[in-house]
Amino acid sequence: MKTAFSAEAAGANLEADVRPALTYTPATLSIRGQFGSIELYADDEQLQAIEDALRMHREAKQMEGGAA
Repeated sequence: MKTAFSAEAAGANLEADVRPALTYTPATLSIRGQFGSIELYADDEQLQAIEDALRMHREAKQMEGGAA
């Protein structure tokens, strides 16, 4: 299943957390803000890929002298 979501969050306060997997549901990445909320059910490898992408973004911003 393919679905795309877009939400404008620049400059807004966000809350994010990961709820652990339960017996019948995988871990859940939850991002909340003024736009509403997005929940992504993901396995550990997928969460690791998200973490890696965010880390690479932060490191690239630091290398170019921007705030991360």
